[in-house]
Amino acid sequence: MEVKWYKDGKLITSSKKVIVESEGKSRRLVVEQVEKKDAGEYTCEAAGQKINFKINVKEPEPAFTNLDKVQKVVQAVVTEKATLSCEVAQENMEVKWYKDGKLITSSKKLRVETEGKSRRLVVEQAEKKDAGEYTCEAAGQKIHFKINVKEPEAKFQKIPSQKESIVVQEHEDITIVTSVQPENVPVKWFKDGEELSASKKYQISSEGASRKLVVKSAESKDTAVYSCRISSDKQEFKVQVKEIPVKFTKKLEAITGEIGSFITLTCELGQAKGDVVWKRNGEEVKAGKRFEIRSDGTKRSLTISQLRAEDGGEYSCESRDDKTITQLTTKAPRVVKFAAELNNVVVEEGAEATFKCTLTPDDAEVTWYRNGAKIEKSNKYSFSKKGTVHTLTITKLTLQDAGEIMVEAEGVKTTASLKVREAPVLFKKKLETMTVEERQTVHLETELSKASKEVKWMKNGIVLQSK
Repeated sequence: MEVKWYKDGKLITSSKKVIVESEGKSRRLVVEQVEKKDAGEYTCEAAGQKINFKINVKEPEPAFTNLDKVQKVVQAVVTEKATLSCEVAQENMEVKWYKDGKLITSSKKLRVETEGKSRRLVVEQAEKKDAGEYTCEAAGQKIHFKINVKEPEAKFQKIPSQKESIVVQEHEDITIVTSVQPENVPVKWFKDGEELSASKKYQISSEGASRKLVVKSAESKDTAVYSCRISSDKQEFKVQVKEIPVKFTKKLEAITGEIGSFITLTCELGQAKGDVVWKRNGEEVKAGKRFEIRSDGTKRSLTISQLRAEDGGEYSCESRDDKTITQLTTKAPRVVKFAAELNNVVVEEGAEATFKCTLTPDDAEVTWYRNGAKIEKSNKYSFSKKGTVHTLTITKLTLQDAGEIMVEAEGVKTTASLKVREAPVLFKKKLETMTVEERQTVHLETELSKASKEVKWMKNGIVLQSK
């Protein structure tokens, strides 16, 4: 059987709001989400017969209390926590939370909390994507919230004291450290207002929230006000570099150099680091083809090659705090020569040989050689010097002593040959006339001047043969 439904005399057609249902003999009219305007007279008509109904609509009991204390718009900061909270009328009242219309289930990221009548939604470590519309629903009633998420404001975590300067010894590193929040904030470093770039001199680094500037091997010119800047703030650091006196521990010594040769002036500082300036007669000496300037640890040296007469004068080595002075004297190059060279010598074995030469100047030292080997003083070899005359004497000559004799002095030399003649064999003791009896043994004896195998015994002019 069909029925018709009326409200205040007007026919009702089924819709999302008002639903007409039929099940077996049962007939129903369902009014969804009742409102004040839904109150009134309702009629169900079938086969000319009617049943009248009346719906009274009253305001529901409030599900939420203290609405004036609810913070409906929450400003959250990236990585920080954001909390939405409200209070329900009954402690046992359940609520549901929604974000942009989607139901939220409690998790590590979005935590739903209940404590007495208090209901909270906690958003941990807020991100940009957490911004949006949130809803808390209880007993069909709703409270709407909004979360705005913004980047955290860049700021420094540490505030340095502006009264005291950072004092660093010269040649040490200057290290300045600060911290920023959040950790990804970019910074710029400045020295007396001029921006610094990373280099061997300036090392710039970041690790987590830490920001560091290292100025390597500080000099007096590194005394300055350094600053670390972010978009909305800056920190300043006053740095003072304390100079170490650069003193000489070993002074320059006077030196004389030969024209055409080279000389080296050397002095030492009390520390390895320290710049010096070399001067000649008050004018700075700069490195060039003939002038080599070196620093080796604490040593400082100036080498002048191909020395000239005009290179002579007063030389000084000057540091920031000290000075050492010396005199360089130039002289004509030393000329060593043989005024009289060696002469060849021929002598008989057993005798002695004497080699002489005349060498100038008289302070020149000589070295004697035989067949290229240096001769050392011994019983066989003796040296003597008288004025400019140098003498080598070789005694007890043998045939094996023959060879080349050379004398050398400061790069000049002279040579001569020694020849040894074999000495003749002579009778030092002659045979004596002897008278003996027949059948007696006779011993004839003589003595030679030197050993010899070539001795013949003769009788009446005839050579005797050994039996």
